[in-house]
Amino acid sequence: MVAAYVRGSDEKTRLLRRNIIRYCVLSQALVFRDISMRVRKRFPTIETLVAAGTFSFLFLTTTRCCMLQEIKIFRTNMAILCNFDWVPLPIMYPQLIVLAVHTYFLVAAVARQFIISEEALNKTPTDIYFPFMTVVQFVFYMGWLKVAEAMLNPFGEDDDDFECNFLLDKNLTIGLTIVDAGYNKTPALLKDVFWSEKQIEPLYSAQSAREEHRISGVTGSTANVKYQSNTSYKLFHILDQKNFGPQNFKFCKLICISYLSLYNQAKNLQIRGKRWIN
Repeated sequence: MVAAYVRGSDEKTRLLRRNIIRYCVLSQALVFRDISMRVRKRFPTIETLVAAGTFSFLFLTTTRCCMLQEIKIFRTNMAILCNFDWVPLPIMYPQLIVLAVHTYFLVAAVARQFIISEEALNKTPTDIYFPFMTVVQFVFYMGWLKVAEAMLNPFGEDDDDFECNFLLDKNLTIGLTIVDAGYNKTPALLKDVFWSEKQIEPLYSAQSAREEHRISGVTGSTANVKYQSNTSYKLFHILDQKNFGPQNFKFCKLICISYLSLYNQAKNLQIRGKRWIN
């Protein structure tokens, strides 16, 4: 898309195209550094991104401003939070679930005991002295119940709830920094380290270079299949009766039926379109 819309062959246009690609790869590298250990080993610091040609020293001290679309998305997310808090879960539902789970295990504690009385008609032999499966079931059910109770109000005061105060302080600090320190400071168009190179070879750290198994581009599963060049292969039409047996005509018949079905469907759609226009 950059090559199609950013037109021109002069040096400034080429700088613009290459900087757009470099900033896109930079944002991807910054995210991958936080989620991929391989990328983290390759770029352990911001300075390694500068040495690899993805970052620039000027961009290190520049913060990017939020655009109007991002502000719109932010406002929409705030409205979703208000709607989520405005329509709470009815209090009867969690109370009913808590009562059902506790009642179930109270009944199970009595019903799953062995009847050892000699006078009972339904006497059962004692083959296990510890209710292992009942305990496992109790742990899972009560664990799920506690998780559901914690998820009822993710903005509460529990340890696993969202840190709303931290989010407010962080957004205020970063927001003021962006609109104040980052105002009217756009990154300049600079030549990257691969400007004069025909064959672009990205840089790796010593540890990641030993662990990385690189291949040349995306290779298909049958790309390396080689046939003998001195072997002749005969090509013929699918309807050639001399080279095809009866089993092949069944396949041809299926193809003809499929084409006929598609033709009928197209004809019906055309008739319906004429009726709709009329």
